[in-house]
Amino acid sequence: MNRNIITRITIIAFMFSLISGCSHYIAPNMGVDMKLFFDESQYEWPDSNTLSLTLKPKASVPARIAIARVQSPGYHEYAAKSFGQGNYSIVTVRDIEEDSDIEAMQKLDDIEGLFYLNRMMLGSQKLDTDRELRVAAARMGAEWLLIYTVETDYLSEDMSKPLSVISLGISPTVVVNMDCSVPAILMDTQTGYVYSAMEGTARHKQLCAWWTNQSAIDQSRRQAEREAFKDLVTQFKSSWPQIVTGRKLVSTEISLNQ
Repeated sequence: MNRNIITRITIIAFMFSLISGCSHYIAPNMGVDMKLFFDESQYEWPDSNTLSLTLKPKASVPARIAIARVQSPGYHEYAAKSFGQGNYSIVTVRDIEEDSDIEAMQKLDDIEGLFYLNRMMLGSQKLDTDRELRVAAARMGAEWLLIYTVETDYLSEDMSKPLSVISLGISPTVVVNMDCSVPAILMDTQTGYVYSAMEGTARHKQLCAWWTNQSAIDQSRRQAEREAFKDLVTQFKSSWPQIVTGRKLVSTEISLNQ
C-alpha cells in the first residue's frame, strides 16, 4: 500500500480517537447529597397531620459563621484536593471562591466574622455527618455553620466532525455546555437546626477545538463554578436580613416566656 495513503489513514484514525477520547472528560466536582446534613431525628410526627420540631435555634447575633465546602470522598482536581474519609470530604483550598465574595458577606449587618474550616480544626479524618463540622465550628467559637457543595455536569458536542478531522481538530467546532449548582444550608452549630437552604446556579457555554477540548472544558468548568458560587453569595446576602429578623424574634419570645 502506498506510504502516503497509510499516513493519511493513520492521521484520520488518530483524529477520530482524539475526538472520541475528549468526549470522556469527567468534571471532577462530585457533590454531596445535602440531605446527609439533615438529621431525621429532629422531626417527630405525633400524628399524620402534625409536625413537631425537636431542634431549636440557639445561635446568637452578631454572628460568627464557620464555612465548609464539602465534596464526595476522594475528591480532587487541578487546583484543589479534599481532606477526610467517610460519607464526604472537605475542601480546604479556596479555588472558586474569591476574596471579594467573602468580603461582601463579611460586610453584612449582624455578622461579626467569617472563616473557613480547615483540617487542623477538624482533627479526625472520619467525616460522616454534620456533627464533625459542628464540633469543629464550635471549637472556633462559631455558632453558625454554612455548608455547601459544588455539583457540575457538562456536555460537549462537535457541530462538524468532518471538519474537525479535515482540520486535524484545530478548527473551533465543539460547543461545551457546563451546568453547575452550589446548594448550601445554614445551620445552628449547637443544635443542628437549619435556618435556611439556598442554591446558586450557573450555565456556561464555550466554543473550542477538539485539539484543546480538555483544557477548554476545564476552563469552562471553573468559570461556571465561580459564577454559581457568586450566585450563592447573592442569595445569602438577600436571605440574611430575614434570617436575622426571625432569629431575633425567637430570642425575644423565649425571653418573654422565661
